[in-house]
Amino acid sequence: MLVVTPKVTLTAIFATITVVLGSMTAIAGNPLSDCLRLSRELKLSEGVCEGKALSTFKAEVEVLNVDRVSPLQQIGVALRRLGYLEESEAALQQALIIRPEDEAITLSLGNLQHQMYRRAISLYKSTDDPATRSAQTREAIAKANAALTQYQSIAKNQGTNSQILADLNWIDLWSSLEQDLPELKELQQQNLPKAIQITQFEQSELDLNRKTEARIGFAESLLRAADLNSSFANLSQTNADKVLRNAEADGDMRSVSRAYGVKGLLLKRVGRNRDAITELGKAASAAQSVSAKDLAYKWYAELAKISEIEGSRGKALEYYKASIASLQQIRSGILQLNPQVQYEFRDRAEPIYREYMGLLLDKPSPDLREVIRVNDKLRVGELENFLQCDLTRLTSLLDLPIETSADATLYIIRLPKNYAQIIRSKDGRLSHKIIDEKELEVNILGVKRNLQSDRIEGLSAQTYRRVFGALYQSLILPIEQELPKAGTLVLIVDPQLQNIPWAMLYDTRQQKYFIEKYSISYSLGSEVAEPKRLSTSRQKVLLAGVSQQTNLLEFPEIPSVRSEFEKIQQIFKNTTLLNQNFTSESLLRVGQNYPIIHLASHGQFSSDPQNTFVLGWNEKITLSKLSGLIRNREEDSLELLILSACETAKGDGRAMLGIAGTLVQTGARAAFATLWKVNDVSQTILMEEFYKGLNRGETKAEALRSAQISLILSDTYSNPYFWGSAVLVGSHL
Repeated sequence: MLVVTPKVTLTAIFATITVVLGSMTAIAGNPLSDCLRLSRELKLSEGVCEGKALSTFKAEVEVLNVDRVSPLQQIGVALRRLGYLEESEAALQQALIIRPEDEAITLSLGNLQHQMYRRAISLYKSTDDPATRSAQTREAIAKANAALTQYQSIAKNQGTNSQILADLNWIDLWSSLEQDLPELKELQQQNLPKAIQITQFEQSELDLNRKTEARIGFAESLLRAADLNSSFANLSQTNADKVLRNAEADGDMRSVSRAYGVKGLLLKRVGRNRDAITELGKAASAAQSVSAKDLAYKWYAELAKISEIEGSRGKALEYYKASIASLQQIRSGILQLNPQVQYEFRDRAEPIYREYMGLLLDKPSPDLREVIRVNDKLRVGELENFLQCDLTRLTSLLDLPIETSADATLYIIRLPKNYAQIIRSKDGRLSHKIIDEKELEVNILGVKRNLQSDRIEGLSAQTYRRVFGALYQSLILPIEQELPKAGTLVLIVDPQLQNIPWAMLYDTRQQKYFIEKYSISYSLGSEVAEPKRLSTSRQKVLLAGVSQQTNLLEFPEIPSVRSEFEKIQQIFKNTTLLNQNFTSESLLRVGQNYPIIHLASHGQFSSDPQNTFVLGWNEKITLSKLSGLIRNREEDSLELLILSACETAKGDGRAMLGIAGTLVQTGARAAFATLWKVNDVSQTILMEEFYKGLNRGETKAEALRSAQISLILSDTYSNPYFWGSAVLVGSHL
């Protein structure tokens, strides 16, 4: 991504600047406040700034005239910053219809469509569902074409500031296409002549404009595209050299760092590793001299990779450690940048953590605690990016008292070439195994294909046992002797394995499901609050749900909610908010005093926070609204949040983030959720048995195990479809 910024400190950059695809937009106030002010000025319906009623919003902006074009463009920008990209596109498209020759609007629309392209790429990488991948591929192609077209339409006014930025952004997008998605290779090849034309033109224009940051961004784009045309590498070198001379003369150490970095990467491309190390070392030193951690982490990571290739593993470990230290320092700053920067940052940063852990584990006596801490940083960073907030208040499981630990904690970490399993016993002892990547991923894929099938409820128990038996063989058999014979198992696993119901893993020798051996809870490696058992004196629950059809017609009625509540009411003291009485306001008002909140309604967990919600009466209760549950609680923390009838978004490989995010936003110690929609009757039985277990004094994990086993032993609901989707996230106690 092109970054055009003035010479300011890293802190100032992250505090005041949002990078917008080569242009610079100062964060002037709060985007929500801006949006609300502009919506009032434009006399739009309420809810626009919360992403509500897209069709109504489109109808309202379509009748606006030329007098309204300026606030219309501004609200488009504000909506984009809030993450409501479709609404932003509607506003900017209408503004462009009113004023088709306006280059600023055209550039804003192109930048928005560029961001929508990045979102599609991110969603593509987050899913395993073939249909979803196909849809995101089509979306990526459509938005890439749209953005390229918008940028190119400005080219007729040669030499204007907007035209130069449009060309730079065009090259930035075009150069990344095949790298982002192989299916975009044809589009990239089709536009190669245009790319050559732009690069030839831009040389003189950039000389005139002296845009140092634009020139180095241009060089970085050309470096990505060097394999498509040999002249691009030479142009990249030329631009880097010009930036270096100008930046050194001006004392602009950020640009000096980026110029040395480009030169180092060019040398790496042609195999001149030792020379590359020299240039990248200069890049890292320049970045450190001005505390530019956002640059330093990249150069240290590149130094680590080359050092490892050259056989200097000690140096590689030092460089990786320095890279991750820089990443940790800029993590909170990244949260202030627009979503497109975050998508790209996540994709660039995540491999660095994995490469470092892989190198640590390759040592004869690896420091397993250090590997776990690095993995914790990766998982918490992912959750911070999802929630857009700082999670320094979370506590690593490694730092919790031994007495609150499970009988075993199992970490499964995907490395660059294989998977690592680390087992932590109750007394804190650590051991590990490295397992074959190919066999494991084949079996993971086999399980996911069945779980994502439209015929999931019709699959036989034999089919489930076959595919989950194969996964057990590759996942559990290698470490079986390291695990306790029974007890509670806490899982901290890679996103590849988070949406798989471990309760259904099947031991074909003993003919037992995993849940028949262990009580299970999931974690991201850190807890909201120290685990604590639910006191029998606090066994009261707030029941809230929707059983009838609401105005949101895509969600059918759930008649079983009434019977589910009736069963629970016989076991626990309760208050009930049903149908019209279940709103976000009533939930936040009443829910403050309950250790257990039970929500029985439609809902979805997704890697997109805007698509993570619980259905209230005529409204989607989002994560941001649920965060009110932790405010001004009169008693201790929310012990347990039960999300009955919700499900994970189909094929979303990171949907567990939605559950973990809900856990954090509500401040709950644990959350009970379901991975897919289940039979109404079996769900009611499962919930009844779960509450009976809690009433007997069992831990949350033990109570869930008891409930699932009760269905396994039943005549009617023994098929894993009926009981396997239930998961406990957070504290097992």
